[in-house]
Amino acid sequence: MLSSPTPAPSGRFAPAPGGRLATSALRGAGMIDGDTTMRDVSGKPMGRKGADKHARRTRNPYYGASSSKTPGASRMLSTRMQVDSNLSDALSRGGRTTGRPRGNAVSGDRNTRAGQQAQPVIVARTAASKVRPVDRWMEIVKKRYDPQTRCLNLDSIVDDDLVRKHGLKTIGAFITDKEAAVIFKIAARQFKGAQEVQTLSLSNNGLTGAHLASLEKYLPKIVNLSLHNNNIRTIRELDCIASRRSKMEHLRELILTNNPVRDQEYQSGNAARFRNEIARRFPNLELLDQEPIAKIAFDVASTTTNTSVPAPSSTTFPVPMGGSFIDGVDSTLVTNFLSRFFPLLDTDRPRLADVYLPTATFSYSANTSIPARARIEGLHATLPNQKSLQWAPWHVQSDSRNLTRLANNKITTTLHTGPVDIVTALIKLPVTKHDITGAPENFCIDAFLAGVGLLVVVHGQFMEAPSAGLRSFDRTFMLVPSEEGSAAKRAGWDVAIVADQLTIRALSNSDAWAAGPMLVQATRDTNPPRTLRSLPADQQTLLNNIPEPQRSMVLQLSGQTNLNVQTSQDCLAKNGWNHDLALANFKQVEAQLGPTAFLSRP
Repeated sequence: MLSSPTPAPSGRFAPAPGGRLATSALRGAGMIDGDTTMRDVSGKPMGRKGADKHARRTRNPYYGASSSKTPGASRMLSTRMQVDSNLSDALSRGGRTTGRPRGNAVSGDRNTRAGQQAQPVIVARTAASKVRPVDRWMEIVKKRYDPQTRCLNLDSIVDDDLVRKHGLKTIGAFITDKEAAVIFKIAARQFKGAQEVQTLSLSNNGLTGAHLASLEKYLPKIVNLSLHNNNIRTIRELDCIASRRSKMEHLRELILTNNPVRDQEYQSGNAARFRNEIARRFPNLELLDQEPIAKIAFDVASTTTNTSVPAPSSTTFPVPMGGSFIDGVDSTLVTNFLSRFFPLLDTDRPRLADVYLPTATFSYSANTSIPARARIEGLHATLPNQKSLQWAPWHVQSDSRNLTRLANNKITTTLHTGPVDIVTALIKLPVTKHDITGAPENFCIDAFLAGVGLLVVVHGQFMEAPSAGLRSFDRTFMLVPSEEGSAAKRAGWDVAIVADQLTIRALSNSDAWAAGPMLVQATRDTNPPRTLRSLPADQQTLLNNIPEPQRSMVLQLSGQTNLNVQTSQDCLAKNGWNHDLALANFKQVEAQLGPTAFLSRP
C-alpha cells in the first residue's frame, strides 16, 4: 500500500499546481487521508489559525500579572515549555529559531528520515523574572523602621534613594489612596505583636485626607502621628481617622503644622477653635503640634471601679414644656375640624374628599425606627400587641415619602394631589382608630396663623387594626376658610385642607409633651438658666468661637457649675461631651479647682 504523505502546508510553502492535482486525485480515490491540522502534544491546533485568542490581562502595578484561574493554565504553560528533540539543531542555525519548519511537509526536512513525519518545533518562552513593586516597597518600609522606638519614618518618601532608583510611585500627590493603602498594609504585615508600629511620620508627602482613609484599618494602634507639611485642607478630612467610631483611639500626639487647614485657621485668629475641633475628634489626644491639649484635672480616682451613670429620663430644655397652643383663631374652629376629620378617617375615608381643595396635596412617611426613649422604657416589649404590628402595609406601592431614601421621580409620584388621588391613597392605608375622646394627655395640638392660612400640628397616637397595636403620629394641616359654594362648604366644613402631611412612627410615651417642668429641669438648682448676655464680655467672645451644639452644652454646664467658658469646655471634652458625666466629674473635683476656674467663686 502507498504510505500517506504528510499534507503540504498552505501559503508560500505549497507545492506546484500539478502536485496539488495529484494529491487531490489520490485523496478522492480514498488512497490518502484528508488534511489534518497540525497539533501539539496537548492536542490543540497549531499555527496562526489554530491559536487561541486571549484577551490582554491587566497587570497589577504592585503584584505583577494576575494569575489565571482556569484549570488548563498550568497545562498550557507546561506545553509551551516542552522542547522538541530537534531544538538544539534549530537553535544552531545561525542563532535563530523558527516556529514551524521551512521545508515542504511532503519532502520533509533535510535531517528527517524518509517516511518519517516532520515534528513541529515548539519554542520555549523564557521571560526574565521581574521584581514586583510591592517587593521594593517591602524593602523600603523595612529600611525605614526602627525596632527600638517602634517608629516608621516615611518622611519625604519621594526623595528616598530606592524610590528614585526603581522609579516607584510615591505616596501623596503622586499616588492614589488605594496605592497608599498598600504601603500601610505592608507595614501592618511586617511588624506585628511587640514590633507593631507606634509612631508613624508621614511628613512632606503632599497627603490629603483620602490617603489616610485606610490608616486606621491597618495601623489602628498608632500612638504618635506626624502629618507635618502635607495638603490637608479641611478638618473634615480627618474624620476618616477620628475616634468617634473607635478609630485611632490610642492616638496621643498629632502634628498638623504646615497644612492649609491649620494655617488658614491660625491666620484668621481661630486657633482656639481649631484646637477644640481637633480635640473633639480625638478625645484621648494629649499633644497637638507639640503643645499640650488644655485640660483641667478631671482624672481623680473614683471611689469605685464600676460607677454606673443612670440614663437620662428626659431631654433638658431651658424653659418648661407648655401645653397645647392655639393662637390667632377661635379654638372651637380647630377642635370642630379635628373632631370630625379623625372619625371619618377611621370609619369612612371616601367622605373626606370634600374637605380637600382641588389643588390640595397629601403625603406620608413611615419612620420604622424605635425611638431611644421608647426602647429604654420597653414600650415595644411590654405592651401586649406591639409585636403584632407590621410596617409592610405602610409601604403599599412604595408610597412612603421619606425624602432621605427617595430619588428621581419617586419624590413626585409619592406626593398625591387632588381629592380623588388623596382619598385613593388614604384608602390603601391600614385601618386606624384615633381615641380623641379618651385621655387628653395622649394628644397635643398647636395651631397658629401662617400667612393667609391656619397651620395645625397634631401629635398623638392611634390603634392600628387588625393587630390592635399602638403607633404614634405627627400630622400637619394647612387650612383655609372654605368658600361659599365649594364642596367643603356644601359638606358642612368651615375650613378646607390645602396641604396634609402625616408621619407615622413607633409608639413613644406622651410624657414628651406633658405640660410643666421637664424632669431633669425640676431637679436642678433654683438658679435661673444662664444666657449668653449674662456672661462677661471676654467670656461671650470665647463662647462665640465654639460651634453648635457644643456651645449650648458649654453654656448649660457653666450655668450649673459657675465654671468659666474655657473650663466648662475642657470638662465636657474630657468626658466625651456627655453632660451627665461632666457634671458628675465636676462634683468629684470641685474642691480641688482654683478660683481661676470659676466666673465668681461661689
